[in-house]
Amino acid sequence: NDPPTPEGNLITNGTFETKDNLESKYDYWGMGDAVNNYYDSHTDASGGYAIVKDSYTFYHTYNSVKAHEGEYFGLFDSKVTTNVEDQAAWIAKSGTNNPKLKVQKGISYLFSFWVANVNAFYQMNNGARLQFQISYNGGSTWSNLGGEINLGNYKDNRWHGLSSIATPTTSSTNVALRVINKNTSNKNIGNDFALDDIRFEAITASSSNIAGYEIFPVKYIA
Repeated sequence: NDPPTPEGNLITNGTFETKDNLESKYDYWGMGDAVNNYYDSHTDASGGYAIVKDSYTFYHTYNSVKAHEGEYFGLFDSKVTTNVEDQAAWIAKSGTNNPKLKVQKGISYLFSFWVANVNAFYQMNNGARLQFQISYNGGSTWSNLGGEINLGNYKDNRWHGLSSIATPTTSSTNVALRVINKNTSNKNIGNDFALDDIRFEAITASSSNIAGYEIFPVKYIA
């Protein structure tokens, strides 16, 4: 028999309150005061991410976005690449970084997160186009978790809570989750984005509360 389904967030670090246990194909630029006014002194920087308290202190042309909860959030600058694997801004995999990230056949799991534009003026036309994905074999094959999210549709700098439900048809101890940004053109100035409070948890009688989230449609879950 499968072991009991653990309750709570199966992702170790979905809050960005520390650099620990985070994985990305983007370059890591730093955290907190170490990346204040980062673009002013790194004018050619691209394809990286930072952990910040306020997007405005990271770059003075950004509007001010602060953490959804806690002190910090992840701020991502789109990577210019045609390789889908390298478009992965945020990754969580079973193993040392996420020892609880496992799924059981037939159990429904809620995947939820908060996203925001950091520059709504440009984002109106050139917003990040995010796709969240799940793999039950460690990343060999991927299935979409919901549809593509075009942040250009959100013409503001507020946080937007989104979620999707996955019900795997097989149990797995080798799970991977990721978000890719499909808007990778270096001409699209507004394709930067913010992430915070990412959760993946079994839906049980005493666990998940999806109030405040917009449920977006699942295209395919294996």
